[in-house]
Amino acid sequence: MKQKLLIFGIFLIYLSSFAQQGIIGGNITTIQENPWQVSIRATNNYNVVDLRNQHLCGGSIIAPNWILTAAHCVTNVNGGIINVNEITIAAGITQRTDNINGQYRNVIQIIRHPNYNPINLANDVALILVNANFNYNINVRQILLTNSLSQSSVGTIGRVTGWGDTTSGGVYTPAAQLQTLNLPIISTIQANNLNTGNIPVTNSMIPLFQTGVGVAPGDSGGPLTVLDNGIRYLIGCSSWGEFPKDNKPTIYTDLYDYRTWISNNVPLPDIIGTSPICFSPNKIFNLSNANNPSTVSWQVSSNLQIINSSNSNITIRALSSSTNGSGFILATFNGITVRKDVQVGTQNLGIDNYMIMDETPELTVEKKNANGYNLEWRINGVLVTSNQGGTTWMRFNLNNYNYLCTNGKLTLAMRENGPCGWSNYVYRQYNCSSGEYLYNYSPNPATD
Repeated sequence: MKQKLLIFGIFLIYLSSFAQQGIIGGNITTIQENPWQVSIRATNNYNVVDLRNQHLCGGSIIAPNWILTAAHCVTNVNGGIINVNEITIAAGITQRTDNINGQYRNVIQIIRHPNYNPINLANDVALILVNANFNYNINVRQILLTNSLSQSSVGTIGRVTGWGDTTSGGVYTPAAQLQTLNLPIISTIQANNLNTGNIPVTNSMIPLFQTGVGVAPGDSGGPLTVLDNGIRYLIGCSSWGEFPKDNKPTIYTDLYDYRTWISNNVPLPDIIGTSPICFSPNKIFNLSNANNPSTVSWQVSSNLQIINSSNSNITIRALSSSTNGSGFILATFNGITVRKDVQVGTQNLGIDNYMIMDETPELTVEKKNANGYNLEWRINGVLVTSNQGGTTWMRFNLNNYNYLCTNGKLTLAMRENGPCGWSNYVYRQYNCSSGEYLYNYSPNPATD
């Protein structure tokens, strides 16, 4: 009994000292602006009697019947996972206590990260499976999981939402209406310097900070979202923070580090296909885990063209045989947009893909990032050699090519025969007599 009381005491200390349970200095918002936000509510079976029939945590809809939240939101006073009958999910509500206008679901499975550590809050992420799909509308919609590490880079402005406490310390005062706040992401070094150091902020966490505002004690597990190319992504779930909440960093679990674990448990929507995309033959990309949408709207970058499309796939090709560069495919359905970045045409070998080592009058040129394709080398337009199988370096004695000199200069050119044909040339220029490296440029303005 003493051990259970000790564990319960630690649990209450955590709730009062570290758990994120609300937004201080936030603004009123609506569920239409954040339709992925849910309230995790304690039932009459909840293991902490004083918290029964109350809003416990926030969460995010990431699939028609899956919620993402923090691991500590599904942990009981003994350190184990709570029973499925201890919580319910309320979606589509702006008012915290709304029991009429939302969509309400029971829980049938809880998956807590297997390496969750309640002491240092490592791996503070969990998944909740509900008993029926949500019916998507303007108030209820899933959000896309982060797909890029850059979405959580320092300086990025993130949006947090929740119904938790609106004061720092004192009497717990949860918000009646959904609150929102925009906060800048700071570095883990800055966060650790601002904190006491009782719990280290690691690279698997996202710290945010702005003096006078913050996430405070009811909002744990709630979403941290960002806009990227016009699409909103879920990059974090609310984890912890020190007091005073309005003068300490707000810490979220960095979900980019957990994409594999999440996707191994939840069928996330995705566009499946491979790059590069050539002018011929056409390429087919399939929409996966979209839950049979009634309508899918496809869009591609300007260097691609759509041949045909359906609600399940799209057939595309490069705009022309000479088109190359980066591109994208967008599929919009059920109020969300899935993006896939692709390579179009044969890679345009940037001059940075080469390394020069001069040993006058000999010159060694090496191609970085070798991919096994054939390379063609020319000096002042004359074919020197063509490497079968993509030999990554060539050695030239410049004295052997002085007869090709033009205005005292030799120009070395190289191109690659990739899946979509030959790339553009890249060039380096040298002094004929000394072998001195002059400069590089691409493409060659005299010939391209």
